[in-house]
Amino acid sequence: MKEKRAAPATVDGVLCRIATQGDYQAVLDINRNVYNGLDYLSSKYHEYLNDPRRNLGVAIVDGRIVGFVMAYVIDGDTSITWQAGRIHKDFQGLGLSNKLGHYLQSILKERYPKLQREHYTSANWPVISKIPPRRPKEKLVMKRPRVSFDTNPTDLNQILKNQSKKQEDLIDALKKIHVLSIEEGVVALKNCDWSSLFPTGFLIANWEPYMIQYASNYPLFLQDSTMLATRDKRGQVESISFGTSINCPAALKYRADYYGNSEQDAIHHIVKHAVLISQLDQKRDISYAILLPETLDNQAIKDFVVTKMGLTNQRTDENLALLISMPSRNFLSKM
Repeated sequence: MKEKRAAPATVDGVLCRIATQGDYQAVLDINRNVYNGLDYLSSKYHEYLNDPRRNLGVAIVDGRIVGFVMAYVIDGDTSITWQAGRIHKDFQGLGLSNKLGHYLQSILKERYPKLQREHYTSANWPVISKIPPRRPKEKLVMKRPRVSFDTNPTDLNQILKNQSKKQEDLIDALKKIHVLSIEEGVVALKNCDWSSLFPTGFLIANWEPYMIQYASNYPLFLQDSTMLATRDKRGQVESISFGTSINCPAALKYRADYYGNSEQDAIHHIVKHAVLISQLDQKRDISYAILLPETLDNQAIKDFVVTKMGLTNQRTDENLALLISMPSRNFLSKM
């Protein structure tokens, strides 16, 4: 297993270096119960280390790993997406995230000279809403409302069975939603109406933001996600969704992202993904969340999930998913 190499650096007294396989447990020990047990890093850490586009860094104080962040290079090597950041509670508020970011950017600026911008996604609206006055270069690009539920395989299978008996029209609608291969997904994304489905120029798949204009992005998220598409009578794609399952400490997390212009169609995609979840060979609890266009009535969609489907367990928070973009910072002069 080949690990990425770069010289460690001390940034304002904090040792920063590229993460290794041997750092796995120390990184997980930075904070416990991240995302209420739905932290994806425990199952994805080693995979991320092997991904040439993902650059994992750690911050060390007195020989102890106290900070971690990942920089994901996408959009034709022009953008960085910051992910999975965490700082030990005893070191929060001391600027460790910025120091670690400075270190990783100094490496990436040399490897990827076309870098122009940075992105990150967040569910913390109270904090994000205060950003513009403090950091005017940061721009809120997209808000995505979230509908979610928690369940288990037994209950989910029974709910889907009940739905199939009650609503024959639902079964017909599900048959019109097609599961696409990676190759079919790439073609569909190239040819669909971007202005209708992706008016901001971005899509979020599995909480990762991608600029739709870069076709090189498509295989990156399609390799880990199941893509669904609804077509009109002419065969044109009118809605798209992605679903990604991740094993987390507390449950199987299923993240879905819907792009379309109809509440009813969104409901059909939610149910279709639920069917796919029910077909997974696993016995763990399930935490399912779907991100929706801001233009849709997410309350109507939520009412269907809770009232019609009977999925009433809402343990998963439903804060907005927010995409923030900013120009690439010049960190080289600060090292």
